[in-house]
Amino acid sequence: MNGSRFLAAKDNPFEMSRVERLLTYDPELIGADWESIEAGWESNARIGAVVGPHGSGKTAFLSAFGARLMGRGETVVELFFNRERRSWSPEIRQRVEAAVQRGSILLVDGYEQLTFGARRQLGRAGQKGGGLCVSSHRRTTFPTMLRTHASPEILVSLVERLSPETQLTERELYAIFDGSGGNLREALWSCYDHYAGI
Repeated sequence: MNGSRFLAAKDNPFEMSRVERLLTYDPELIGADWESIEAGWESNARIGAVVGPHGSGKTAFLSAFGARLMGRGETVVELFFNRERRSWSPEIRQRVEAAVQRGSILLVDGYEQLTFGARRQLGRAGQKGGGLCVSSHRRTTFPTMLRTHASPEILVSLVERLSPETQLTERELYAIFDGSGGNLREALWSCYDHYAGI
């Protein structure tokens, strides 16, 4: 039996709060760098999109980007949409309007879930306010500032960062990546299950 199995959740190197806390988005994993990403966003009047498949790092990118902006004294408003939460409610509209008035930057995760009308409102808000960056699974009408992608090599790199002494072999990690359909987040959940003996 693999000695790394049957760990308590708090001792599992792939415990999700540990994953979220320790892993920030690293553009170098896909051959990019923050300076060129941000320069492209600035040159497009601070309007842009990060595009890529499920589990390829879009949400992590927005979180890291927001932290960098706030570290420079910018005001950031984050909005999140998915299949269960896709309504452009009066509360959301009020948050967007307030953000425009304050000159805040809007970071919108799950842009593709919104209706055409809501997307137009967001675009106008980004132009009037401090800027806009959205994440989407497919190309948008906004300039693409970054394309994310997933690969087994990226999974291996992430695992090495989380658990340098992992007993998972590269072959096992490639199989886990394939089994997750290329979704890095789900692949890391599978690594958690492996260590938990599930």
